[in-house]
Amino acid sequence: MKALIFIALTAGTLLSCSSPVQDFKVGNLNYHVRSTSAATVEVSDNRDFPLDSLIIPQSVTYQHTTYQVVAIADSAFAYTGATEEPQLRKVVIEEGIHSIGRAAFAQCYHLEKVVLPNGLSRIEEEAFSGCEELSGLNWPEGLEKIGDYAFRTCRITEFTAPSTLKTIGDYAFYKKGLEKVKLNTEMDSIGAYAFANNIGLTDLTLPRNVKDVGEGAFTITGVSEVTIPGTWKAVPAKVFEDCPELTQLTLEEGVEQIGARAFASCQQLTSLTLPESMKKVKSEAFDLTSLRSITIKNPQTLIEKGALHVPSCNYSRLISAQSDHPEVATVDAEGRIGIHGPGAANLTVELEHPETKKRETVVCILHVGKTASQSCPIDHQN
Repeated sequence: MKALIFIALTAGTLLSCSSPVQDFKVGNLNYHVRSTSAATVEVSDNRDFPLDSLIIPQSVTYQHTTYQVVAIADSAFAYTGATEEPQLRKVVIEEGIHSIGRAAFAQCYHLEKVVLPNGLSRIEEEAFSGCEELSGLNWPEGLEKIGDYAFRTCRITEFTAPSTLKTIGDYAFYKKGLEKVKLNTEMDSIGAYAFANNIGLTDLTLPRNVKDVGEGAFTITGVSEVTIPGTWKAVPAKVFEDCPELTQLTLEEGVEQIGARAFASCQQLTSLTLPESMKKVKSEAFDLTSLRSITIKNPQTLIEKGALHVPSCNYSRLISAQSDHPEVATVDAEGRIGIHGPGAANLTVELEHPETKKRETVVCILHVGKTASQSCPIDHQN
């Protein structure tokens, strides 16, 4: 019996000793084994990292085995140094790491600089979200995806998308310090509100062949000139809403639809040409703008009720409105302009400022058709 017990204990000990390593620590970093056969690991939970500077190595050796470091796990350094010393300020990630996990460095409030490696392919959702001091960052070739909220509220001032980048998620660069954005021509998608609320963003290069652009992608930015490529076909809802410096908008031939509130509250926008390819302008697309001249090259363009208004009528009280050719266009009591057929018309409206009571007269010149040279905001009536 004793012999049997001894054999059983010995076998158990051998099995225990031969069990593969799953987690280990080398230096100040914790690792989790992803594949024993491939000898790969990811940097795991290190939220108590004790230094202000971090280097994530290409490889690490433990118990005579050298592992390749291929990823940084979800939440690996989240909130590190957020409330107490030391405060993580610099991260260098060596080549070989392919992905940075969800919220990996989220809310590292004092993080200022990150060096990303060549070959990095994915930055997942919220990876650097809330890193409000992060301004130093490179954009390596090989990067294919930037996830939702990945750099929300960071202080990054310039973003040049590498040629390999395909996807930018929702709210990826939402709110803070962007001044210049250059997007590559072959991107697949830009998420909703991806670059919104960067009022300092004045230099923007849009991708020509992007397949999908989300709602509000560039709303509340400081752009003054925008050219929508004809390859876009549809301009998304709210995409440039509330851009106070926008004065020049070009819609290339090929654009077929403008979404609801796409350029609403762009108060300095005074003129617009709708290309012959335009099929539909949706409700409130140019609400709260100062449009006084619109060229409509295609008289079959459907402009939904409320898409366009008399200039300033949303800020001032409309006193009166009249058209010299009502068979072409009219203005209703709310300042919306309806189009009834091709031709030309002068629309004269009288407005009163709500505080000063000062009145002004605005004249819109409307032309519809292939020979159109100038016009004003119009609105199809059903």
